[in-house]
Amino acid sequence: YRRFRIKTVEGANDFASMAEVLTRRLMEGMKSEDRQHGFGAIPDLIIVDGGKGQLSSAVSVLESLGLEDMNIVGLAKREEEVFLPGESQPIVFPRISPELRLITAIRDEAHRFAITYHRGLREARTISSELDRIPGVGEKRRRLLLEAFGDVEGVRRAGIDQLSAVKGIDIRTARQVYTYFHDK
Repeated sequence: YRRFRIKTVEGANDFASMAEVLTRRLMEGMKSEDRQHGFGAIPDLIIVDGGKGQLSSAVSVLESLGLEDMNIVGLAKREEEVFLPGESQPIVFPRISPELRLITAIRDEAHRFAITYHRGLREARTISSELDRIPGVGEKRRRLLLEAFGDVEGVRRAGIDQLSAVKGIDIRTARQVYTYFHDK
């Protein structure tokens, strides 16, 4: 399993995001000395979540890296059709076929993994942004407060004495945190 934080794409652009991730992943594999194991392994098959458009975008990435011979397919969700590069008609497996069950299980697990990761990122941004608004609370103090009280709500419920009892939180910072949450 690998997670990629999108670095070069602004906003929601599935095609560009997929191209960035695929490029970064394959470039890492191409420069690795051990291309058989771990992150450096070049995949035997790439399954793209999507139909012709997504597949075409991924094929363009492969071509730009000189990997046009790599095995790649696209799986369109609506009808569970499998697309191959250069083929206009999809492969339609019987709904109960083990091949289709395998491919859809891979896709569904990738979705689950990605969704869990992105939810975590979104929650971390929400938590950090609330505490980061407090003067005197930076990354280190935010981490100390969250470790001591579990979440932002726990910090909000804490009194000045409880806040200042946290190692690394002085009385001045404790007052600022308390005031931030209670003077609204």
